[in-house]
Amino acid sequence: MSYFPLKNKIREALINYPETRDNDQALIYRVLRDLDFLGLHNITAISFLEKLKDGEYGSIESMTRCRRAIQEREPELRGKLWNKRHKYQEEVKEQLKFEF
Repeated sequence: MSYFPLKNKIREALINYPETRDNDQALIYRVLRDLDFLGLHNITAISFLEKLKDGEYGSIESMTRCRRAIQEREPELRGKLWNKRHKYQEEVKEQLKFEF
């Protein structure tokens, strides 16, 4: 799956389904559901999981990374939790520092 169509699908989901802005599970559900050309309505759960494992639906990690990149550039697509998460960013970075 090409990056750009996936990016467009993620952006569309963020615009059309505001709940996807703060919920990666909702985003993944929406993107996979909207990729109906893959025949999701006509396959078994095992078949879906095999296709997911084989990367036929793209990378889940790439979907969430793409969401973060879009929200960084387009503040109007940020969710209600975006500011809350970023407010504590520096504090969390300090807490995660390891000394060797």
